[in-house]
Amino acid sequence: MSRSQTQTGPTLGAPEWAGDFLNREHLIPGGAKVNAADAGFVADSAGRKPIPAGTVIARTIAERDASTGFGPAADTDPASETYIVAFDVTDANDINDVELYRPNSIVKENFLPGWGALSAAVKALVRARYLCTRGAE
Repeated sequence: MSRSQTQTGPTLGAPEWAGDFLNREHLIPGGAKVNAADAGFVADSAGRKPIPAGTVIARTIAERDASTGFGPAADTDPASETYIVAFDVTDANDINDVELYRPNSIVKENFLPGWGALSAAVKALVRARYLCTRGAE
């Protein structure tokens, strides 16, 4: 039995958190890899490690230089590469490729998954890289 990943490509509409359309101007070419072994990526009851669109991921410059994949953003990621995952990943254990939302794009921060649980330091990293606003509820 082969395993495949379903990933939604760019569409005319954007997720609630994305203030811009998710077309090629708002994606980083080539995407990136996540480190599925990172303890911050939690497995579901079936053992999959899903990563929802809008998840904030990061890695330090030292991790980048060592070719380590991204993990969930944490307070320990100062001077890091911080990005937002553009499309859902069904199982990072199976396929660890992610599409990244381009910095300086508009983000409705209150619609990002888990925004309320992020630390002030991680929120500052996001606000430094993206044009953040509050989405109307």
